[in-house]
Amino acid sequence: RFRQSVLAAATSGRLTEDWRIANPSINAQSWLDEVSSKSKTSSRRKPLEPSLADLSKTVQLPETWTVTGLDSLAADKPHALKAGPFGSALKKSMYVSRGYKIYGQEQVIAGDETVGEYFIDDEKFAELKACAVESGDILISLVGTIGRVLVLSPDALPGIINPRLVKLSLHPEVNRSYFSLYLRSPIALSFFEGNSHGGTMDILNLGILRNLPLLIPPPAEQTEIVRRVETLFAFAD
Repeated sequence: RFRQSVLAAATSGRLTEDWRIANPSINAQSWLDEVSSKSKTSSRRKPLEPSLADLSKTVQLPETWTVTGLDSLAADKPHALKAGPFGSALKKSMYVSRGYKIYGQEQVIAGDETVGEYFIDDEKFAELKACAVESGDILISLVGTIGRVLVLSPDALPGIINPRLVKLSLHPEVNRSYFSLYLRSPIALSFFEGNSHGGTMDILNLGILRNLPLLIPPPAEQTEIVRRVETLFAFAD
């Protein structure tokens, strides 16, 4: 409960109210416009533009914050926002003892990219290259334990995601740590629960993630939020 209250305060601007008074900064929309001007979308689909009205709870956004969606923050490359392959495209019979790593919920739920020993060979990797991951990518679980998040480190092994994950390759200027906190916040989790579907398990998909309104503070405040949250989480530990 303490952690969720911290994340709720962090992602709505309440945690850094005092910081904003002492540290006037540029409007987040100006920063977002600058990021967008440096990147031309690699996707043919029309970018989605979520709004505060898409959230189930009313949020009073600080004046310097803005609302956007994943499409606006995606890296300028093909398959920047990509769900894992269809199950039939990746079966256990295709696994090998070494090669390109297969990332799945095992790593995301554990919060550890090094666990697991499932690999595919060069030929299968070339076939599923659209699902390839690299350092800095954000992995999100889609089935059952929805919304778990893992950011791949600079030491992450080259590989692909399995069908139970989606990978987000974001613009280099996006603060991965803040984005990871936001995806674990009550705001995001409430949105996922209200929009996921399934029988016995909750199920997310990339379409739902693209519709998630992202509450974005200016870059300096993103850094301060991460610092304060990490301090409070260390206290909780």
